[in-house]
Amino acid sequence: KIDVLLTSYGMYENELELKMHIYADEEWPAVKRATLCSQKVSLAQKSLPIVFDYKGMMSDTRPGKKKTDRAEMYTSRIQTDIENPPSGRLEQGKERKDRSRYFYFLIDDCSLERYNHDDKAPDITFDATILNGSDHLPADEAGIGFLLVLTLAFSGALT
Repeated sequence: KIDVLLTSYGMYENELELKMHIYADEEWPAVKRATLCSQKVSLAQKSLPIVFDYKGMMSDTRPGKKKTDRAEMYTSRIQTDIENPPSGRLEQGKERKDRSRYFYFLIDDCSLERYNHDDKAPDITFDATILNGSDHLPADEAGIGFLLVLTLAFSGALT
């Protein structure tokens, strides 16, 4: 599960193509090779729209800003489950295996490829929490607590 809180320091004028995309590690090499945003997006396991809500004029807490600086603040929260194994098949038509894997998260606006409105894009910060079920512990470390207790008990028995 992923929970992302995005904060925009100013209004993002065209949110239509502003999205967060989730990629599984099998697709990541192809994503890195792709040159166009539309090619990368087609490889995403999941695409989620980002829609900001106006929060008002608030203290600007970005680095380099004075404590008295204020900015228009907008926030967006994205919460979604991540499938493991991801749905669908690999390019070669093979089934995906249930295993520990890496997931990559990108936030993009593909409209920036077609026309330049970079100067209108505000600063955006994010705070992401990624959970394995209800734990912060990575999947590859599940059960390690039991192993450590067992090792401690065995070491104690040897002395």
